[in-house]
Amino acid sequence: SRLGIRAWNGEAIYISLDTPVDFPGFTSHTIGDLVKEADRRLVVLEPLSLQSGTVKNMYTQVITAFDALNNGNVPNTYCPASGFSTAAGGASSDPNPGAPVSATAGDVGIGSSIRLYAPSPNPFTGHTHLAYAVGASGENVDLAVFDLAGRRVRQLAAGFQPAGRHDVDWDGRSDSGELVQGGVYFVRARVGAETKVMPLVHMR
Repeated sequence: SRLGIRAWNGEAIYISLDTPVDFPGFTSHTIGDLVKEADRRLVVLEPLSLQSGTVKNMYTQVITAFDALNNGNVPNTYCPASGFSTAAGGASSDPNPGAPVSATAGDVGIGSSIRLYAPSPNPFTGHTHLAYAVGASGENVDLAVFDLAGRRVRQLAAGFQPAGRHDVDWDGRSDSGELVQGGVYFVRARVGAETKVMPLVHMR
């Protein structure tokens, strides 16, 4: 909720750390355990070279798993058939109850005012390039990087921006100018009432 992730119909999505998951390359079977296992893996991988195919593969497994979690692409996870509780205490207005919960970061639906492009490079060591597009006649933009605990690390853009593509770089530093620790981060683009989030892996 700190990242502002919302269901497509505007209702809040809440998941438990005990939610079962099963991702290739990991032994954990709940979200909570997966976060801990990924954190331990990143500590081990930090001093290793990306020239190694094994190292690259292990980073890819982390990115794939957290990208899936972040976008609701968890196999066999579904919304209840009807009447599930929301943060506002109301019932679901989902016109397709029982359908899988899924969304792909960067996709833009009909009438959407935002597109968030995949960061490049990712994982990165020095700088990574971020791009996003604002639709319609322009919107208020809030682009920021968050850590796994949902704390804002770096504000990259804020304020009204015109329609079109916008580009920005992140140098792996916090708002205070300190180089952040290696690990998994999330870039969140909030444009108007819409929000898109993508994972980033920072290596030191």
